Amino acid sequence: MRPHIELEILDFSACLRPAFAKTFLNELLIRRNSLNLTGDTGQGKSRLLEDVKRMETSLGMPVVLLNLKDFRLDYEGFLRSMAMQLRLPSPYFQRFEDLLDALHAALHDNCMILINSLEVLNEYNSNDRRYDAHFVSSLNNLKNQSHIHLACASRIWLKKVVFQNETSILDLYQLEIRDLHDKEIEAEIRRYCPALTAMHRAALRQSVRDCAQTAQRLDFLLRKALAHYDPKKFSTQLNTWITAYEAENR
Repeated sequence: MRPHIELEILDFSACLRPAFAKTFLNELLIRRNSLNLTGDTGQGKSRLLEDVKRMETSLGMPVVLLNLKDFRLDYEGFLRSMAMQLRLPSPYFQRFEDLLDALHAALHDNCMILINSLEVLNEYNSNDRRYDAHFVSSLNNLKNQSHIHLACASRIWLKKVVFQNETSILDLYQLEIRDLHDKEIEAEIRRYCPALTAMHRAALRQSVRDCAQTAQRLDFLLRKALAHYDPKKFSTQLNTWITAYEAENR
C-alpha cells in the first residue's frame, strides 16, 4: 500500500539535515526504494535515522529504529525490540520469518524499518550465528512488501555479506549522506545553544568544518557548550573540548 504522505507539509525543522531528510523520505516512501544509507563514521547517519524516527507521529506509521551493533550477540533481542516497536501482540519470536508472518497478519497499514550499523554483519565473527544468509534473505524480502519501507545504514555500500564460505547479496539502493552545510551547522547551534554569541557560533562552526566527523564533533561540542558555556572563557573552553574530543576519537 502506498502511503498517503505529502512531504511538503512535514516539518523538517528539527532535523540536522532538513533537505537531505526530505530526500531520504522521498526515496523511501514515494519512489519506493529500499535504501542503504552510507557515510563514514561521525558524518551523521545515526542522527538522520533518529530524526526520521522522531517524525513517526507526523508520518502516520510505526517507525522501527534498531542498531544492529546493540544486538549482534542477541538475535532474539533484535526481534523482540522490532516486535515491540511494531506493536505486535506477542514480542517473542525465534526467527525473523515468524516475526514477518505476524507482521503481515497484524499490520494493515504502512511501517518503516530502519536498521543502523549494518556492516556488523561482515565485521564480527562473534555475532549470534543466527545472523546468517537467511537473515539477509529476510531483509531482501522486506523490500518486496508494498507496506514495508526498509532503510539500512552502513559505512560503505553493503552489496554482499559473507558468512564463512557463503556469500549473500543485499539488493538495496545506495544513498550517500552528504557533508553538512554551514547553514545546517548554524541552525543546530542556534537550536541547542541559543546563548552563544555570533562570534562564538562562528568559532564553533569553524572547529566542526575542520573535522571529517562533522556531525559527531558538532554533537560533542554542543553538549559541552550546553553544560559549561561561559562567554568570558569560551575560547579556552572550546580548545579544551576539541582536545577532549580528539582524545576520545583517536
